[in-house]
Amino acid sequence: MRVLVNGSPLYAAVRGRGPAITLVHGFPLNHRIYDTQIRALSRTYRVIAPDLPGFGKSPLNREDVTMDTYADVLATMLDALDVEKTVLAGLSMGGYIAFAFWRRHPERVQGLVLLNTRAKPDTPEGRENRFKTIEAVRQRGLTPLIEGMIPKLLSPATLRGKVHVVNKLRHIMEEASIEGVVAALKAMAHRPDSRPTLGTITVPTLIIAGKDDGLIPVIEAEEMALNIPNARLHVVDQAGHLVTMERPRTTARLMASFMEQTM
Repeated sequence: MRVLVNGSPLYAAVRGRGPAITLVHGFPLNHRIYDTQIRALSRTYRVIAPDLPGFGKSPLNREDVTMDTYADVLATMLDALDVEKTVLAGLSMGGYIAFAFWRRHPERVQGLVLLNTRAKPDTPEGRENRFKTIEAVRQRGLTPLIEGMIPKLLSPATLRGKVHVVNKLRHIMEEASIEGVVAALKAMAHRPDSRPTLGTITVPTLIIAGKDDGLIPVIEAEEMALNIPNARLHVVDQAGHLVTMERPRTTARLMASFMEQTM
């Protein structure tokens, strides 16, 4: 369904009834990375999985985007859906947004699920690479970015044995807009350090990491688990940076168990 957020349509897959869980995708993806989790969780819960502005079916209506902007878009979307509180799940960039949402709207968060994400900001080198990527995307489009990212996002086991996952991932990334990709790269480059936020998180938190994540080492998930009160960590075998697609049923079971214990 489409929800009006500040006058601009935002697409969100909304399924099921009951307590709400909101699933926020990473870069440069959309809600379809959660297809299996949406099906499984919507049997018991109201699942809300938006396409962030500039990705999937949601247009970008402004260029000056920050993590706070994304967080406020989610809050306005929840208002439109009459959702007062939600468990908030975010993968990678979605995790950065989850931290921002917690800082800005903590009263609306019943629990957090942090998947393949980190609390640290970009290093100077990482920030420089973001801006190089922006120029490359502007000059050559999304195809080189997509082909370059696929091996980094997936584990060796997935790349070898799950062609359907590789193909689906490519199709999802092709649905992004150049403007949305550029805006998100800028927002990630300028995102704040969320490590001071960790100790302030007072809701139950589930951290899920792929054992073979080549972008964010498992040690960063371990550090988050040590610094967030009441946090639990699960490391998933044969998964890289996209645990929701690489080990979808395992991820769905972990999230369902967390919802049962949190609600």
